[in-house]
Amino acid sequence: MVFLTSDQREKLEGISRNGHAPTKKILHAQVLLMCDESTQAKQKWTDEEISSALNVHRNTVGRKRKRFLQQGMNPCLNRRQRISQPLPPKLKVEQFAQLIAI
Repeated sequence: MVFLTSDQREKLEGISRNGHAPTKKILHAQVLLMCDESTQAKQKWTDEEISSALNVHRNTVGRKRKRFLQQGMNPCLNRRQRISQPLPPKLKVEQFAQLIAI
């Protein structure tokens, strides 16, 4: 059960209304706003209603709620940073410099 404070609610509403944040961040903010069960919430939404309204899978709603409850708002909204590159570089730095020089 997600209970947002008024500060958290204001921040999430600002992100979702702003339009300058990445699309995924806006979507995740909207999911959290719809999951809110505090007295400030305008309506109680089920996972199915949220998923159909925002065009996401029902599991995404559950994962966002779980991550918010376990780790807080910032990790829930922001994507994780990749630890390493998906593939190692094919050229070494010296080889790349030679290629650019040519």
